[in-house]
Order: sequence, then structure tokens, then C-alpha cells
Amino acid sequence: MKYKHIYHIFPLGYTGANQNFNDGICKSTLRDIEGLIPKLTKLEVTDVLLGPIFESETHGYDTVDYAQIDKRLGTRQDMMDLSMACHKVGIHIILDCVFNHVSRSHFAFLDLLKNKEHSAYKAWFVDIDFNRQSTYGDAFSYACWDGHEHLVKLNLDYDPVRTYLIETAISWKRIYDIDGLRMDAADVMSLDFLRQLSGSMKALDPDFSMIGEVVHGDYNLWLNEGGMDHVTNYELYKGLYSSLNALNRQFGKGGIYPAKGLYNFADNHDVNRVADILMNKGHLYPLYIMLYTIPGFSSIYYGSEYGIMGKKNQISDDNLRPTWAYIMDKKDEDVNQVIERLSILRHQNKALHQGSYEEFHLSHETIGYKRVCDSDTLYIIINAKTEKIWIEEDVLVGTYWDELNHEMVECHGGVWVNGLWGRILRRK
Repeated sequence: MKYKHIYHIFPLGYTGANQNFNDGICKSTLRDIEGLIPKLTKLEVTDVLLGPIFESETHGYDTVDYAQIDKRLGTRQDMMDLSMACHKVGIHIILDCVFNHVSRSHFAFLDLLKNKEHSAYKAWFVDIDFNRQSTYGDAFSYACWDGHEHLVKLNLDYDPVRTYLIETAISWKRIYDIDGLRMDAADVMSLDFLRQLSGSMKALDPDFSMIGEVVHGDYNLWLNEGGMDHVTNYELYKGLYSSLNALNRQFGKGGIYPAKGLYNFADNHDVNRVADILMNKGHLYPLYIMLYTIPGFSSIYYGSEYGIMGKKNQISDDNLRPTWAYIMDKKDEDVNQVIERLSILRHQNKALHQGSYEEFHLSHETIGYKRVCDSDTLYIIINAKTEKIWIEEDVLVGTYWDELNHEMVECHGGVWVNGLWGRILRRK
């Protein structure tokens, strides 16, 4: 498995486009993101995942036109230039792909509103019922995403819809030279369609990356039957901040998921920032040591490398999608420096991103596991307690170099680990 480290940006939030625009046009554009490229190379980022960038009415997941860049972000040329700038330094571009549903202002739904039973697009949508009205007062009801009637569900089992969406994705590849798609709401989409889309993209580029957003369910279903290369690891997301037990179930001997298929993250555009979930913000350090030393590939949501806080509210998710200026005002540089160090260690040590996983220690607040790749073995010990403790394990015997703390360590059946910290040991 190739080394992969994703940096996830929500462009409408990053540029302030979802807050500060007049007449639908924002002074900030996708070009602002180009300024992040030096930072991304320092973090050993291989891929930038961009949240929705195509024309929408509100948060980006209510697509109006898949062919147009959202006017609040800029132009087609802005996106082409951003893609080119990233590719020049070896960073790939992944787009958030919203193919499960569209806005009520999408051309096909507007035609249905106008022509009703006679619309040529009647079959494009799910559960159209002319015997009932929608809450908008339409002459028909329809299926939507998660009860939100402004997000109209597309009929992914209808060939003309499939053709339209696949041709759309192919056009993005050809125009913007994208390297992957993150399939929004993949867990409620047709697996057959996902597999067909994946096959079409890989026919253009065998290395094209397909990531499925799966909140609940057996990830193997989307990896195998859905043609996804990776799925969002929501099971581990919760485990990172609430428990240490998920790792062995997923990655240990006989684990239920292939490590190469899992997209590991601490937070994203849909959930509270992890710094706001943790009762002790100091737990960010053991959490990120774990994120960067477990199987699968790691991802950082923009701003979280600075320990930024943010919670959902009943009105909107804007607090989860702040501007870069806000992040710079609230940043914790110490957290950023630790994540930079961990990013470099993960990239430089093949065992951390390709090695096998085996636990040798587990308690309520401490964990120890080894990662083995070829002849290289690393022992990772993480302490979520606030105080320095002795981890007693017979496996830890001899002289080790601590990659994380840059020191030699003599182990005699155990090792001291500082509070809210860890060790990454290589036997000398």
C-alpha cells in the first residue's frame, strides 16, 4: 500500500464564502488554498480532499449544477490552477462527490416541478407520488436524504441518471485532472452504481482513488461490492476519543477489515472538532500519536492540526467549517508541531503505514502495539493518563531508539512513559 496522508478542506468555510459574500460572489476564491501548499508539504500530505466546490445554494451538498464551480469560490480556471499547483509538488486532488441527491433548483427537478407527470425527468428521482404533496406544497412527494426535502434523492438505478453522473465525473477528471472522489452518503447509495462509477474512473486512471463515506455497516460491503478503495472509518473515529479497544478488532490478527481500505480521521466537516469533545485537551497528544501509528491511512481536517475547537448547533454546521483567518487567530502551535513531527515519522517509517499490527499491552488508559514490516519492528506505547507511569511488559527488553522523543532507552521488562504522551521504539 502506498503512503497516503490526506488533508481535508471545506472550501466554502475556509475562504469565508459561506459567510461573507454579496450577490452570490465572494472575494475569496479557491486560489486562497494555494497559499497552504508549503504547509501541506511540511505535513507530508499526499492528497488534498476538497469539500463540495460545485454550484449550490447553501452548504455545497445541495448541488444545483455539477458543471459549474460555485460562484462563491471562484471560477473553473481557479480550480484548474489549484489542481496544477498541487500536482507540481506531488499532491493529489480528491473531490467531495455528491451524487446521492441534488438541490430542488437542479435542472431536472425544476423540469419535474414545471411539467409534473409529463416531465422527461420524472424517473430521475425516487418515490415520486402524485397522490401526495411535499411540505413545499408541490403537486407530488418524493424521497430525500435524511428527511431534508431540499436534498432530492436521485434514482441511481435508472440508466440515464447513471450515464449523466458518470459522464460528469469523467469531465471533472479531464478538466481538473483530479485523482480521486470521496463519495458522499455512499452508505445509502446503490452499490452497483458505485462499482460502475469506480470502474469508469479507473479505466481512465488505474490509480484513481475511490473513498466511500460509510457511517454505519460492514465496511467490507463497500470495499468489495461497491468498488471502493477506502471507506471512512467512523468506528475508529469514535474509538479514538472514547476507547482503546477498537484497534485490535479492526487490525489485529484475524481483524475484520483490510488496513489498506480504512480512512482514519479524528474529526471532519460533519462532526464536532475532537478538541471540543475531549474533556482534557491534553488528550489530543496521545490521540494523534495513535492516529499516526495505526494501520490504514491518516487524515487531518483543516485547522485540527492547530487544536481548533468547534461544535455543531441546531441551526448550521458553520462552526465546524471556519475561515482560515479564524483558525490562525485561535491556533495552538504546539499541537501543530507535534502533528508535523508525527507526519514525518509516519512517512519515513514504512512499518507505520504498511506494517502488521499486534497488541502487547492494553489497559483502560494505556496501550502498546508493534508494527512489523519486513525486518523492521516498531513498538508504540501510548499513555492517556495525566501522570508519568511505568508500563511493565516482558517484550520490552534491551536498548531502543525512541523515534518520537529522540533518545536512547534501556528497557528491562518495561518502560517509563510520560503523561499524555507516548513512545515509538526501535530496537538497536
